[in-house]
Amino acid sequence: MTEGSLPPRPTAPPTLTDASLVEQLRPMIREELEAAAGAGLRARALRYRETARLYGAAGVLALYAGGALVAFLVLLFAAVMPGWLAALVWAIVLGLGAAVTGHQARSRTRGDGPRGDRPRPEQAEPSAFSRR
Repeated sequence: MTEGSLPPRPTAPPTLTDASLVEQLRPMIREELEAAAGAGLRARALRYRETARLYGAAGVLALYAGGALVAFLVLLFAAVMPGWLAALVWAIVLGLGAAVTGHQARSRTRGDGPRGDRPRPEQAEPSAFSRR
């Protein structure tokens, strides 16, 4: 047979199960996904950062407003009693308020600590990540 008498043998197109094709596509797909997700995450992070700054500024201003209100109340009480006694009364009132609020917060979180109702690591069910 002569060289030109046999037609060239067609090669099969690569399939998705071909390991070399998968290895070639994997880095490209990963790079595209990271680029697409990264741009969106950066934009959201910048927006959340600005929102957090505004909340922080509002908290600082509210703290100063609360301090001014306490000063007003001390001065108001100082009109009928000595100034040091008025300041002491409001310090006690605010301290009791802080103690009651702290007690309420502690009672709501009881059992959430390391010695609470949560199972110990040996009693816990394995997570999906540990099953791999």
